[in-house]
Amino acid sequence: MTSIIITSCDADHQYLHKALGSCLVQDVETEIIVIHSGRTIVTLLTDAIPDKNIIVPDKGLSYARNSGIEMARFDFIICLEADDWLYPDVLASMENELKGVNSVCFGNMTGKDKELFIPEGRKGVTRELLIAGNPIPVTSMFRKSAWKMVGGFPDITYSDYGYWVKIYKAACGFVYIDKTIFHHTYRTDSWSFKVKDNAGELNKQAIQPLL
Repeated sequence: MTSIIITSCDADHQYLHKALGSCLVQDVETEIIVIHSGRTIVTLLTDAIPDKNIIVPDKGLSYARNSGIEMARFDFIICLEADDWLYPDVLASMENELKGVNSVCFGNMTGKDKELFIPEGRKGVTRELLIAGNPIPVTSMFRKSAWKMVGGFPDITYSDYGYWVKIYKAACGFVYIDKTIFHHTYRTDSWSFKVKDNAGELNKQAIQPLL
């Protein structure tokens, strides 16, 4: 049983239906929560999708994610941006990996032209690896109990990177599965593309707790 938190903003209208559709072809019971930052809710696929459809003030991505997770019913959480989508039947394998001591499960992703990306953290998440760069994709599964313990996503630009640092600092376990979990849509109008020239300074914000 997994709660899927989809974050959406004004530029995401044309992508949201595909993201929602990908949540419907999973191998576990899901709860779908769409968090819209500061705008009118768009017409969705059916009245049954999503389970929760919420507008929040436009206070940044970390605020939107934290707002959605706070509402989640299930302990297993996975975040998905509205212009990305999940591959079919990937959540059961991730849930199985989190039934022990691990708090985060991550896998592979595809990007532009369906190129496969295998995360740096696959051989083990260490302090040195985290300082060198974000080794874990944003669309990874984690426990809500771990999210509560570390105080949620930090209010910084690379909030997912900072969140993995907080999880690591709390001595929570990470586990990698050799499975392609999601597709990331490459967009020149995305916030990540617009801030890429300042990536070095933004990375320093994320790893500050390790320095």
